[in-house]
Amino acid sequence: MERAREDTKNCTCCHREGETTPATVWCPVCDDALCDVCARAHSRISSTRHHDTTALTSEAIIPRKRNIKCKEHKDENIKFLCKDCKKVTCHTCCVIYHRKCESVVTLESELPALKSQLLNKKETIWKKQIQMEAKVDAVKVNVVSEKDRYARMEHDIKSLVTTREKKITFMEK
Repeated sequence: MERAREDTKNCTCCHREGETTPATVWCPVCDDALCDVCARAHSRISSTRHHDTTALTSEAIIPRKRNIKCKEHKDENIKFLCKDCKKVTCHTCCVIYHRKCESVVTLESELPALKSQLLNKKETIWKKQIQMEAKVDAVKVNVVSEKDRYARMEHDIKSLVTTREKKITFMEK
C-alpha cells in the first residue's frame, strides 16, 4: 500500500521528463497522476478532455497498475507472455498468432520469477557500484598523492635553481 502512495505523490508526465512535480489530480483512464499544469493540458487535448479526473488529497491512495495496450489491437491490454516466441501479447494476438505455441502464460503468473530476477540483478549492480566507488576513491587518492609529489618536485627544482643561481652569482663576483 505504501508503494501506491509513493507512486501517486508526483506527476507521472513530469516524471517522464525527469522532474518531480507534486500531483494534484488522478486520471483513472490514463492511469496517471497529474500536476496542475499537466492537468490543464490533459483537459485541453481532444483525446483526453473527456476523462474524469479525481482530486488527490493527502488521504487518497490510488493503486497503480499499468495497463499496457497492444500495438495492433489498441483497445486490448497486454496480459500474456508467449515463452516460445518470447513476446508479450493481448488476448486477440494470443488466439491469432500463438495458438500453436506450447507455453503461453499470464503475465501475473510470471511476476514472481521476474521480480526475483530483477532483485538479483539489482543486488549485482549494487555490488558493482560499491566496487566502482572504491576504485574511484583509490584513483582520487592516487591523484592527490601524485599532485603532492609533483608539487614537491617542482619545489625541489626551484630551490635547486635558486641555490645554483646564488652560487653562480657568488662566483662571478
